[in-house]
Amino acid sequence: MKLSLYPIWVVDFTVSALVIVITLYALRVAYWLYRRQPDITLYKYLLLQSTALFVFASARATGHIVKRILILTGHSALWQTLSPLSGGINTLMIAIFPLVALLYTDFKRFNDTIAALNRERNRYRKLFKFKQTIFDSLMQPAMVINRNFEVVDVNRTYESNLSIKREQVLGKKCYEVSHGYQVPCENQGEPCPLRVVEETGRGYTIQHTHRVKGQKRIFEIMATPLFNEKGVFEAIIEVSRDVTDELLAQQQRKKMEEELYEMRKHMALRTAIGGIAHEFNNLLAAILGNAELMALKLGEDFPEKKRLLTIKKSAEKASELIRKMMLYEKAEFFSKTMINLNQLVEDVLSELKGRLPENISLICSYEPEELNIYADRGSIKQAVKNIYLNAVEAMTPEGGHLTLRTYKREVNENHYACLEVKDTGKGIPAENLSRIFDPFFTTKDVGEGEGLGLSVVKGIVDAHQGFIEVDSKPGEGSSFHICFLSF
Repeated sequence: MKLSLYPIWVVDFTVSALVIVITLYALRVAYWLYRRQPDITLYKYLLLQSTALFVFASARATGHIVKRILILTGHSALWQTLSPLSGGINTLMIAIFPLVALLYTDFKRFNDTIAALNRERNRYRKLFKFKQTIFDSLMQPAMVINRNFEVVDVNRTYESNLSIKREQVLGKKCYEVSHGYQVPCENQGEPCPLRVVEETGRGYTIQHTHRVKGQKRIFEIMATPLFNEKGVFEAIIEVSRDVTDELLAQQQRKKMEEELYEMRKHMALRTAIGGIAHEFNNLLAAILGNAELMALKLGEDFPEKKRLLTIKKSAEKASELIRKMMLYEKAEFFSKTMINLNQLVEDVLSELKGRLPENISLICSYEPEELNIYADRGSIKQAVKNIYLNAVEAMTPEGGHLTLRTYKREVNENHYACLEVKDTGKGIPAENLSRIFDPFFTTKDVGEGEGLGLSVVKGIVDAHQGFIEVDSKPGEGSSFHICFLSF
């Protein structure tokens, strides 16, 4: 009796399909575990084994199904030909598919790594671009300098303000770019911001003189340290601010404040001296007048007449002092006319010719052109006399050379006629230069001078809208320049 093969085929088909489903489910579970924790070796091993089992089961089940189909369709001979190869195909599939799966997994991980690197690179590019944008947006010139004094980078403000391209300075030494030196600043006796910041690890601010377009400019340098990810110092950022004009403005403001102070001081002194001089002048007039009357009434042999003459002489000296004080106080009320400065100096020298010691030589030099000034002749003569006698006293008794020179000068588009009086005397100490024009200031012993000579000169010059300059060094003599507007 021949049995039906139908139940066998059904079982074969069903079991083959079930094997494929079960191994596929096992592969899915292994893959799910591997995706959650890809670094665990066991999960990777299970994934490879599940893949191999799925491939093997699929190959075996497919072989059974193909066998039944060939027999059912009457191609048993073809199956007899292929059946010896089925075992080798199954073995080959078991070897190839896990290998392909393994390569796919590693290739995917490689791709993931490359993608992560690309993302990190893009992030660093964006970060670098952001930092460069901040660096370039600084309103002041800035440069990055490494530990070897090399310029690593400069911002756009540096390029525009200094009219120099970034490529022209990159790699060059900072002291060469900023100062024109061939050696570091510290070798020139100047503090080096790079070295100070490297030693202290903190920011540092200093004023440096830089060369910009061939000119010297003063910059305020603010140096900030840069550290790498390990905290090691690598470079500094130098932000520069040109303070040349600011410093000049401060100097001019200070000079104006000093001039204003001097003007107010002299105005106050003139007011005080004027009041005192008028009061003393009235008292001295009474003393001098009565002394003269009494001296006239007394005979030559009267014993008290000598004392009266002493009183008269002292009163006359006091009167002369009062006259000088009043001259200083009334310097603004002169009667002005057109005067030739060269001729006026000649007149003064003629009057004082007999007061020049023999051991002092006189050298005169006059401007060839006429130097006309609008001034009070008497007061200008008094000013020239005072400076002349002051120079003579400075060279007494040692002697020396006295030089008088007239010349033209232009200041702020104004023309001036000037007189220089130069001596080779003792000179004036630096601490006294700011006080020599103060009333009653003198370095002479008590009774040898009242200290009004130069203060009178100052008052006269100021009243004529002129100016006076002094250049003096101890042991080298002094040089006085008085200048008046010329016409």
